[in-house]
Amino acid sequence: VHLSGWNSRTQLALGNSMVAQEINRELGVIKKRIYSIQQSFQRAETEYDAIDLRDVYLGKNKTQKLLLEIFQ
Repeated sequence: VHLSGWNSRTQLALGNSMVAQEINRELGVIKKRIYSIQQSFQRAETEYDAIDLRDVYLGKNKTQKLLLEIFQ
């Protein structure tokens, strides 16, 4: 988003164009997911920081196994 098309107070794209609406909709989805992750940490009474939120959001907290490991 070009700086002139961004509202820094609301943290949303300006205007009613299809592009601005799509950007704002996607930002809403991202915010909702991050708040959900934050609530999960709080319900589990787990200490967390921004890095933990990022890792869960990006799926980096999941352990990856090779196919051979799964079958063993």
